[in-house]
Amino acid sequence: LASLHRQVQEFDGLQRLSKLIVETDVLEDVIGESIKIVLGLVECEGLFIMLHDDDSNSLVARKPAVGVSSEVLERLSVPLSEPSLAATVFRTSTPLLSNEARNDAWVGPHLRELLDIDNILLAPISSGHKPFGILAAVNARSGQFEDEDLRFLSILGERVGSVIESTMSRERERDLMKQLREADSMKSEFVSMLAHELKGPMTTVMGFSQTLQEQGKDLPEDQRVHILGIINREVSRLSRLVNDLLDVSRMDAGTLRYELEPIDVREIVDSILQVHTSLRAGHGMEVEIPADLPKVVGDRDRVRQILINLLTNATRYSQDGTTVTVSGRAEDGKVVFGVADEGVGISPEDQERVFSKFAQIPRPGWTKKGTGLGLYITKGIVEAHGGRIWIESTPGKGSTFYFSLSRAD
Repeated sequence: LASLHRQVQEFDGLQRLSKLIVETDVLEDVIGESIKIVLGLVECEGLFIMLHDDDSNSLVARKPAVGVSSEVLERLSVPLSEPSLAATVFRTSTPLLSNEARNDAWVGPHLRELLDIDNILLAPISSGHKPFGILAAVNARSGQFEDEDLRFLSILGERVGSVIESTMSRERERDLMKQLREADSMKSEFVSMLAHELKGPMTTVMGFSQTLQEQGKDLPEDQRVHILGIINREVSRLSRLVNDLLDVSRMDAGTLRYELEPIDVREIVDSILQVHTSLRAGHGMEVEIPADLPKVVGDRDRVRQILINLLTNATRYSQDGTTVTVSGRAEDGKVVFGVADEGVGISPEDQERVFSKFAQIPRPGWTKKGTGLGLYITKGIVEAHGGRIWIESTPGKGSTFYFSLSRAD
């Protein structure tokens, strides 16, 4: 009779768990309802779920739980790199119990201290062959867990796994759809911006070349030289845009090549400021790179590209008459360079997004337009050199873009 009653309980519990698949799409709600159902079938004082975290390679407790406070749950994790009962259950997909938890070294002091365990029952949570978490029951109300409890919790763990996996799959699907919509929106904005960026110089080139074609013989020499200068400048602008697009394509395909050698960044900065006079046209330029600063390992042309992009960005987002400062310092086997402006600054929530492809950051009407690809390319080049790039900024007071490169000595 007792066995029949248990079978009825199992059937009822499994049915109720199955209904959760269609009743809710929120993972925390699914975990909470699953815990309530299992608690009605397994006589224990505490019940909680731990799911595998890829980043830390550990089992991490998930809210909500029964008989375990939120503060304890936040501290409850089991590293899979260390031997423990929970890790063994997860790795072997085998349910285990310990009725001597206070003296059982496999339970682990961390769990004993947090949960005040007398006995513990653990079952894998899975929706297939490989577990992705564990279901844990602690302190049996009868004084100890039985083998029948172990079998029962194992069955419940499989069904809970199916419910959680189904919910997580729907969450992943929703997140993916959101990302796809955002990517589609950004691409649409980028295509619109790109068309605008191409149209400007193309219209200028076509207009002035037509003027030369129709009136060239009648124009004074100085006007012809002036028009040719404008055409050359606009063609260079188109060339930079095309090169940016090619660089993005190569970076995404992993085919952008680098020729590494010891280079003096101060020499590159001086050369840029001498050749690219437009950078100095509306801004003061200060170079605070010590003469004895160590050389770095890098591709000369690509490091030059990093600096041009950052200097162009600094002048674009700061008003005429302000100063842009290039600095350098040696630090822990690296050399750190900074490009600081006195411009609009970047809000904390936008500081990571500025390095994204297609990202458009709100800006004042006086800022100069750009393709939006420069910082994405810059980040890719820095990271390909084994360095990193980051921002320190105060909205309304300016920004400093820092990047690090390895020392050559």
